[in-house]
Amino acid sequence: MKFSQTGSRGSVMKKTSEIQDREQTPQPAVEDVQPTKAQIIAAILDEPDMESVDWAALMGEGVVVRVHIRRVRFRKRLTFADLGLHFPTEEISHKMHEMFRLGMKNLLPRNYLDRIEQIEYRARKLVTARSYETIWGPFIPVTAYIPWREEMRQLELDYYQVRDDLLRDYPAIRKQILTDYVLAARQSYRILHQLHPDALTERERLREIFYLAGVRHKIRQMLPSAEDIMNTFEFTVSPTYIDLPLLAGAEMEAMPGAEAPLDKVTIEGITPQEQRELRWLQAGTKERQRMMREMNEDVVRRAREQKEQQIDLFFTTIISQLRGLLYDATTNVLASLKTRERLQPRAVVQLKNLVEHLQQLNFYGDRDVEIAMRLIKDLVDRPREKRDLALIDQRLRQIATVMRSTLLALEDESREEREDDEKRGIAGVSRKPSRTEVREARLELGFSIPSWEEEREERQEEDAPLLSLPVAEEREERSWP
Repeated sequence: MKFSQTGSRGSVMKKTSEIQDREQTPQPAVEDVQPTKAQIIAAILDEPDMESVDWAALMGEGVVVRVHIRRVRFRKRLTFADLGLHFPTEEISHKMHEMFRLGMKNLLPRNYLDRIEQIEYRARKLVTARSYETIWGPFIPVTAYIPWREEMRQLELDYYQVRDDLLRDYPAIRKQILTDYVLAARQSYRILHQLHPDALTERERLREIFYLAGVRHKIRQMLPSAEDIMNTFEFTVSPTYIDLPLLAGAEMEAMPGAEAPLDKVTIEGITPQEQRELRWLQAGTKERQRMMREMNEDVVRRAREQKEQQIDLFFTTIISQLRGLLYDATTNVLASLKTRERLQPRAVVQLKNLVEHLQQLNFYGDRDVEIAMRLIKDLVDRPREKRDLALIDQRLRQIATVMRSTLLALEDESREEREDDEKRGIAGVSRKPSRTEVREARLELGFSIPSWEEEREERQEEDAPLLSLPVAEEREERSWP
């Protein structure tokens, strides 16, 4: 059996011609082809492109929250008079106030202020920890909402408990505050009486009691009443869905100014003047409709652009924040591991908390993050003596490499501007991971390879030189009997 000599050469000539045609057609370099943000986001959302993403459903799987914590303020600005300092002229007093900014004076015992401020701090921290920061405000996904709501309810109960304790003890608190300020006022009176008696009234110079009475009156005016405390203490949580306006596309007909058919008017039996006026009216109506239509088209186009930008920004934000958490935690632990040459108990706790945190925030189903969580959990859940530090270092570095490549693509250079280069260097993560580094890391971790990387490999194979092909085929042909 023999291959046809003509057929073999024809095949070679055809392939050579294809290569020449491809060389003559300008082709972007394979390395120059970069995935767009839309491609990256779509791949992470496990969709072929952004048009296939059900953005409305995903954005509906969470709420934007507002937490309002309100109360009467138990602090007042401290004045020089409170310190027993008076100045002989208004000019000197004005200059002193310009040069020195005094602090605040408390109108509540420190333990109550600490309890209130601690609750406010924990509430702010809880919102930050369980949410994504978006252009609409803190967005809490459905996977984190229930535990967040329960913790926030407990903080609300704690807040109102402080109010109730304060109201119960308020008569004694007012008395104690007045006693403390009168004690301080006694010292102020002695300073004034010795150094600047002219600042006191004649009655105050004669008897200290009149000066102290004035101080008590000022403090009583500053102290809130029990009714003020009851009415101003408020802890409210307001969850709302993201509300993106519907855009006019097919809705154009429903918009104001949309062209409507003109009523048919006959001109039989009307005067020439009336005919001219009617034609002017019809022409004016059509021109006005044309202008309205163009204006509506501009409004719709701009609204559509803004809506698309908001949707893109939303997904860029949540993906960047989620993967940023994973990247920051892994580089922190890597840096600690390299510096101390062992896995610190604190690092183990950090990684376990990270896994729990990511589980609550990963509402959109980031598969890379899910795999990374399983790998980390498997590594740190082992007994201490069975932990493979070399494997932990390798896996965390691979995870950090993949996460960093995504963050750089989505955030451009903003991450580089705010990150700690020294820590990243100690962790052993490249400043700009190459495609080879990222691909190898993805394969080692069990992550999928993005479609644009597969297309790039196919292009590389197509662009590979085929110069040895004719020789190979000729040898094959001669080897047959």
